[in-house]
Amino acid sequence: MLSFLQPALINAQDLGLKLVGTAVSDDPRLSYAVIETQSNSQQKPYREGDQVGEILIKKILLGKVVIQTPKGEALLSMRGSESTASVSQPRPAARIDRKEVDTTLPDYKHLMEQISVRPQFEAGRANGFVIYSLEPGSIFARMGLRDGDVIQGINGRTFTTTQPVLDFYDALKEGGTVSLEIQRDESKQKLLFEIR
Repeated sequence: MLSFLQPALINAQDLGLKLVGTAVSDDPRLSYAVIETQSNSQQKPYREGDQVGEILIKKILLGKVVIQTPKGEALLSMRGSESTASVSQPRPAARIDRKEVDTTLPDYKHLMEQISVRPQFEAGRANGFVIYSLEPGSIFARMGLRDGDVIQGINGRTFTTTQPVLDFYDALKEGGTVSLEIQRDESKQKLLFEIR
């Protein structure tokens, strides 16, 4: 459970900053936020402890960043209307048996036979992939995924290859606790499930 003083919600326009996205890891050293400086439209990744001008990045959360401004602590949010009511880590949505994963997805070809995917682009850059044609009760539905979800990262990492579906497959085969960063409709979410 995270504990810190409830920051005020501030208007990103007042700071000249726009929070583009966050990638959150259980290890805060691996989390980062992509922030755009609106005066020059430059986007850069920042980690906790980094400075953006006079602003200190204090805590990176899913879709939000706690910052320290000259006027005090505040919350930079991807959407100005988001609530700052409570912050908690999601619980695993499901536990999937390792044998089921090995039987259902023995190779990459079987994965592609069970779901349909297409790349997702934002501002001309690939930022994940959309999944659709999920069968009710399938292994993917039990992981918490839904038709139309955009998978944007796995286990706190954004995709590092031009084949993000292959990264997804590798994470499923590796097993353990798997964390998916997804965009569902207009909100960013984190899905956790275990493969044991």
